[in-house]
Amino acid sequence: MYESWYLNQYDQYNDIFHEDFEIFGLQSRGSSARLGELEALDTEDVLEWVEDCDEELVVANDSGDIKMLLTRHKRHQHHEIKPWYMAFEKKTFGSICRAWKLPSDYLFMRKGAAGSGTYQKHTTFNEQGSISNLGFTIRVPHSPRNSAKAIWSMAVSWDASNSHTNALFEGVSDADIHDIQQYLQAKHHLTSHPLLLPTMILEHLNTFFIDHRRELERSLFVLEHDLGLTRGRGQTDVWDWEYKEHRESTTECNRIYTGLIYLERRLDFTVGLSQFLLDCLTSLREDLNASPQTPKGLGVSKMMYTVVAQQDSKTNVKIAKAAKRDSSSMTAIAVLGFTFLPAMLVASMFSMSMFDFTASSIVTSNFWVFWAVTIPLTLTVLVAFKLWMSFKRSKSGKDGEALKLGRMTPVGVMREANLALNTPFYPVK
Repeated sequence: MYESWYLNQYDQYNDIFHEDFEIFGLQSRGSSARLGELEALDTEDVLEWVEDCDEELVVANDSGDIKMLLTRHKRHQHHEIKPWYMAFEKKTFGSICRAWKLPSDYLFMRKGAAGSGTYQKHTTFNEQGSISNLGFTIRVPHSPRNSAKAIWSMAVSWDASNSHTNALFEGVSDADIHDIQQYLQAKHHLTSHPLLLPTMILEHLNTFFIDHRRELERSLFVLEHDLGLTRGRGQTDVWDWEYKEHRESTTECNRIYTGLIYLERRLDFTVGLSQFLLDCLTSLREDLNASPQTPKGLGVSKMMYTVVAQQDSKTNVKIAKAAKRDSSSMTAIAVLGFTFLPAMLVASMFSMSMFDFTASSIVTSNFWVFWAVTIPLTLTVLVAFKLWMSFKRSKSGKDGEALKLGRMTPVGVMREANLALNTPFYPVK
């Protein structure tokens, strides 16, 4: 998405001192082969080495080939190199990125994340929906130590078709190159794995930080001993110190404290990188094992979930109908109430003149008027109730049929059409 934007950032980088960098080539031919010798490359020979393809390897169709470019400044042991200075000419670097399909954000991350560090994964899919290429960008946060800066930055490209890995590793020292050779030699059976090189950086960082912590612990122990905080001989009384000794001790305390702050930040980066690689491993197991039939399988799965949901809807409709039938008793009670309500109404209206509670007569001779009014009124109420219930049943039946037609899936319609036609062919649209 941002590839064109990253490529436009090349103008912000300086390549006028590219001749002051040393470039090495390292490769392993297949997972069953041993690591090749380290090759010192001239600037003019880099592209030829990058684009070189072993014909025997292509014929054998071996997997696990690794090609790695290692760069460093000639004076890396004495100076910390600014991250926006490149070991290649801009044109040469662009050709390397295109030939190896390196992540386009590498240069931007190499400069922008020099202090905090970063790690990114880029996945490319083919037309069938399978992974065709994986890219990784790793920028290690710098260290204030001049003896071992570990200002590493790496761009990795892994081809899923043949498990070949191409990588650019910058900021290495002689000791780093030796460790890389030893690591790849020991892990030659894993050269086809896409996370081999990112994991290599993680393991080297762990080793580097352990050594860094050991040195800080030793410096702190020596300072505590000078301050008289530990047991042993040779201790001095702080109160007898001169100004120079106080100043040197304060400087040493600040140096140790600064080193611990840098170490804590870099340890946080290492923990994040390890979790990032673990998440990548989990996702790759799912993505690489997926076949091109995955989208079709997902479609079928969604259809089955839809069918189950429709079955649940039908069940809910049946439950509602059963509940409606169970309410017949309440309907009967209501009917009885409707039956007696007219009589009660008429009796209430005629109560003052209809009944005579005297000793001679209880009911008057005009009592027939009560029945003449009550019976027709009661029958009228019952007939009206019957007509209303019939109307409600017919309307409910029509709504149910419409709902049933609306719930019919294309699969059901197709199945009914196929059953209606006695032919092995699907109906033509």
